[in-house]
Amino acid sequence: MFVLYVPYLFVLVSGYNCIICIFTLLLGDDATDMFCRWCANGGNLYCCSYCSNTFCYKCIRRNFSSLVRKKIEADEKWKCFVCHPSDLYNARAVCWALLQHVQTVKRYHKVSQKYYIIRMY
Repeated sequence: MFVLYVPYLFVLVSGYNCIICIFTLLLGDDATDMFCRWCANGGNLYCCSYCSNTFCYKCIRRNFSSLVRKKIEADEKWKCFVCHPSDLYNARAVCWALLQHVQTVKRYHKVSQKYYIIRMY
């Protein structure tokens, strides 16, 4: 993985980039990505101090609380969500719970449809 990028949050952030997106995530002069790892757009980018990943302000604002954003801005040696995924744990748990609920609802509807068809005959 409603505005959250659900699929991106429950795998490590770089896990869902397609082959076209990987080629668009070019490295800049300072060996960091020139585009956001989530949305592949530029803008106000936060660069990881330990790898080449960057994340834009809009994606961080959309997916995290202001506390996480302030922590990133205050930290001079910031570890991104790939290097240190603990900021993703809550969002990943919510996404997992939502997917489990959707699967449960689908199973319920499938069973109730079978029951309805049997009752008709």
